[in-house]
Amino acid sequence: MKVLILGGTGMLGYPIALEFLKQGHEVVAAARSAAKLGPAFDDHVKLHLLPLDTASMNELAALMSGVDVVVQAFGADDRVVPAAPALPFFQKQLGGVTERVVLAARQAGVRRVVVLGSYFVTMHRLHPDWQLAQHHPYIAARLEQEERAFAAGEAENGLPCTDVMVLELPYIFGVTPGRTPFWKEVLFDRLKAMSFVMYPRGGSAVLTTRQVGEATLGAALRGEHRKAYAVADVNLTWNELVGLIRAELGQSTRVLNVPAFLTNLPLKQEAAKQQKEGQEGGLNLNFLARDIMHREFFVDAEKDRPVLGHQPGGVPEAIRETVRASYPELNSAD
Repeated sequence: MKVLILGGTGMLGYPIALEFLKQGHEVVAAARSAAKLGPAFDDHVKLHLLPLDTASMNELAALMSGVDVVVQAFGADDRVVPAAPALPFFQKQLGGVTERVVLAARQAGVRRVVVLGSYFVTMHRLHPDWQLAQHHPYIAARLEQEERAFAAGEAENGLPCTDVMVLELPYIFGVTPGRTPFWKEVLFDRLKAMSFVMYPRGGSAVLTTRQVGEATLGAALRGEHRKAYAVADVNLTWNELVGLIRAELGQSTRVLNVPAFLTNLPLKQEAAKQQKEGQEGGLNLNFLARDIMHREFFVDAEKDRPVLGHQPGGVPEAIRETVRASYPELNSAD
């Protein structure tokens, strides 16, 4: 089987490529810029350079010629803060780009596409009363992305249909060679700077990059069209996750859980700052504490494992590895 990974040099594209290679498949990748990721990747993956978010359907279709499976592993995430209003930006960068990818795949005769999505859609589906898509432009765009991708695989234009599967992914830990984990800036540095940790009472499903690779291969081989698979390995409370990170940093693992109204104060200040500067985040900071930070975003980790085949275990080790990759001095201190 020949697979094309769009965003193949990224945090998720890299382990996906390794998993397909390990199982004897041919791998090609596309990314905006070149990267050296080590012999396991560099010596076996043909890399094409292309601005994927602006590439035309014809450019994408030419790249997909002779390919059996396409993995859509790139796109804007919730860290991006675009100009207000945020919804059109995320609709274009997620739904619009993915729709174009699937239509190009059909044009090229590709029969299967795996899209990497977000577990925010899982939580919206499990808890419609939370109104996550109504409150947060990023979640609304992720929901729309899935439907546009599925529909593009079925569009009646005289071409055979393409099966489209979505993996709804939670918190993911793991290391890409030569790159500082993004977790360093968004989480680790903040926890490292605290002499005493004050954090919300909530939690998240968690996964390793290895398991993302295994689940993507499983979806490519056994996934069903129009299925969105919630992928997880374990559910961790914030106290458990913070404890693992702080322990690897050599710091106290004690956590004081703060109420939502205290979490909300700095978030509302940041929301007002964004509004003044003409920006809007994909996650609405006025609702972030109540909707997400103080809730347990837990999923049934076993429900889709038989189809996807991602092997259990390794989350604590992946978290520790990610912390150490963020602070090389921890390794030299051993």
